[in-house]
Amino acid sequence: MLQAAEENFGDEKVIRLIRRKTAIGGSSIGGPEGVLQDQALNAAYVDVLQSTSVFARLLADNALVPVPLNERVVNVTSKSTGLIRQADGYAIAVSKPSLAAHTVHVRTAVALVVESDETVRFTGAAGQALISRDVRLAVSAAQDAQFFVVILDSAASHGSTGDALRDAAQALQEVHSEGSSAALLYWVMSSDVANMATVVTSTSGGPTLFEDMSPTGGQMLNLPALVSSVLPSGTLVLLDAAQIAGAQQAFTFDSSNEAVVEMSGPPTNNEVTGAGANMVSLYQCNCTGLRVVCDFGVEKVGSNAVCVIEGVDWVHVQGS
Repeated sequence: MLQAAEENFGDEKVIRLIRRKTAIGGSSIGGPEGVLQDQALNAAYVDVLQSTSVFARLLADNALVPVPLNERVVNVTSKSTGLIRQADGYAIAVSKPSLAAHTVHVRTAVALVVESDETVRFTGAAGQALISRDVRLAVSAAQDAQFFVVILDSAASHGSTGDALRDAAQALQEVHSEGSSAALLYWVMSSDVANMATVVTSTSGGPTLFEDMSPTGGQMLNLPALVSSVLPSGTLVLLDAAQIAGAQQAFTFDSSNEAVVEMSGPPTNNEVTGAGANMVSLYQCNCTGLRVVCDFGVEKVGSNAVCVIEGVDWVHVQGS
């Protein structure tokens, strides 16, 4: 356990918390006792989530425009609108600033991982790794799901041409047509597109197009390429992080073995519509729930921040 603590301080603190609550039969969900929230834990999870969360990776790269949450942000752009000709014959470009105001609202990502009390109380290094993995994947999915809802809303969208380079050119034309030197471009794709990008060729039997690409990410056309389990199959996204504002507050961890939860995904229980569901008592089934809550914000501040290519099924894939 000490070795695990040295390797990942954040995960070890979470395990200690849920072990303690399980041992005494208590609950920290909804109450201040046992709720874990500190700078060290937050830094640990931001660092760990880089490999599984697109939003966390962009934050770690300092790629997103830093903004305060729930405050109005003014975005200033400048474009050449005309020319003034001097007496010596040279022209001077005249630029007009354009102002756009955006409010980055707070969004809450909540992930709940349920483990048996035996796993929580008596787990060794392998069990701890399992719990830590489940927590990271749950947090990543919860954050990225809301992240993509925001950035894909009203984004430029095109159907795939079946040609990898043509699809890439279409996305670049949408997002980077003005060629800003301040652009921070990232490819994000579903896992099946990442698999295709790894082996796609320009001609049957030819060399691969993206030699620095792998099924878990890498680079495409010298740009970072990330893989997300949240995106539907056949989806390729190009985003300019310099046109997306984002911020995150600290993670909060708490646990309970007395809560009542719906053990299904996606959940059907809805107090607004009145839809019901079969609920499970964690106490009766000898389980402990670990809840992770994080408030964050994301907003597009540029009109051409994102382009989506849908229905990707590239031809000339090696082995096909």
